[in-house]
Amino acid sequence: MPINPVPPASVEIARSVLQTSGRDFLQGAGGIAAVVAIVAAGGIIWRAIDQGVFRTGQGPAFTAWDEAVASPGDPRSLVRAAVLAVNNHNTQPWRFVISDTTIDLFTDLSRNTGALDPTLREMHISVGAALENMETAAGPNGFSTDVTLFPDESDQTPIARVDLSPAPVTKLPAFTAIPRRHTDRNAFDMNRVPTNEQLTALAALNQDDRIDLVWLTTVADRAKFSDLTIQATEAINADDQQSIDSAVWLRSDWGKLQSSKDGITLDTSGLSPVMRAGAKIIPATSRAESDKSWLKMTKDPQLSTAPVFGVIVSHETPTFEDCVSAGRLYQRISLQATLDGLVLQPLNQIPERIDRATSLGASPALEPAMAALIGRTGAGTLMPFRIGYAKVKGLKSPRRPAEEVTRLR
Repeated sequence: MPINPVPPASVEIARSVLQTSGRDFLQGAGGIAAVVAIVAAGGIIWRAIDQGVFRTGQGPAFTAWDEAVASPGDPRSLVRAAVLAVNNHNTQPWRFVISDTTIDLFTDLSRNTGALDPTLREMHISVGAALENMETAAGPNGFSTDVTLFPDESDQTPIARVDLSPAPVTKLPAFTAIPRRHTDRNAFDMNRVPTNEQLTALAALNQDDRIDLVWLTTVADRAKFSDLTIQATEAINADDQQSIDSAVWLRSDWGKLQSSKDGITLDTSGLSPVMRAGAKIIPATSRAESDKSWLKMTKDPQLSTAPVFGVIVSHETPTFEDCVSAGRLYQRISLQATLDGLVLQPLNQIPERIDRATSLGASPALEPAMAALIGRTGAGTLMPFRIGYAKVKGLKSPRRPAEEVTRLR
């Protein structure tokens, strides 16, 4: 595929060949084709460099992963941990206001995913995960915390006020897992399956009696969940507004990725290294092609190599507080799973379709099927995911550093 303009480096390569090969070489079609191939190859290499093929996980969009280190007595250290939390579509929908003794955590409504999250379920789950990382980072940074959820009854934007008090520095393994935790969309190792003991220990991390964690481990339950997820993915692709709102957060241009420091990237999409490099080099595909690729990847390898699915559910119609609790639990599970050598990937298509139907005043078609699958009539599906052992190491996602999302009081 020709790539224009041809970079100067490849022109110099071609000129060198012309000067050293002689006129006889150029008289043949093979000589001309060779020069064209060299120029084209140089253009591809230039494109690969420009698109970050050789700089995966590098640049200003990734420096936040190196900043989550203990700095006792500095409240900003808690925020540096918070910004590495799992979050929907890597929108990072949070803001922080800090002083020496408090951190206020807010939702950033400008980063809502529209028709994908019309009830703000995913936004509050994301902010809940950030809150969990903050509390996890408190002890190693010499603080104890007192958390007040939704401190302003007249405004639901402030999610939590975290009051800080000096405390002895404590070592906490989960803190060390924060910069090592990454969502993994690659194939899982089906020869290694999480044990019942591991799953029981992870479920015991739930600290809120308004939500539950349901494991789907049998072949029949996994097949049913996979079928419902495929239906939901197809429905999202067929829903123009959901498809558009999803595409907004896809980052295929390396330069724009480095400036925005957010979104879903090709590096974290689950493609093989060769396919990932090729996808970076070629021009961005259409929304329809991206949707088609997402459906294909959802089917295989994501659903086909999932030994266990988990679903965090609320006992009743979900509230914002339930969503925050679900985010905290998911992050807590993710950190412990990282310590145990396990990886996770959210699979939110089903609740995204349920929320979409609710926002349109329609009957959620997938809700009864999910209720039957998890055995909870009237429960709310908050956070489905898969868990297992990685076959390849998951890559970093871009992150806005704490300084870009923090204001001093």
